[in-house]
Amino acid sequence: MFGAVIGKTTNGISKAGAFWSISSVVAGVMIWYLILSALLHWGRRFVNEKTMKIVSLTSGVIIACFGLYFGYIALTSIP
Repeated sequence: MFGAVIGKTTNGISKAGAFWSISSVVAGVMIWYLILSALLHWGRRFVNEKTMKIVSLTSGVIIACFGLYFGYIALTSIP
């Protein structure tokens, strides 16, 4: 996904512009994961095991639905 976004956003701009575009995406991803890991590290003590199971199950169902959706799109786009 990252490659497709970068390919689309850097099309037709200078090398310096492409560098800053790519750098900003990478910095944003790193900041997001830093904040996410800090929240998980310190927030773990406030969440019990039952809540974690519910969150994991819900996340799994959502990811499976995305997979089915993209599989359907891929199959219907084949001529």
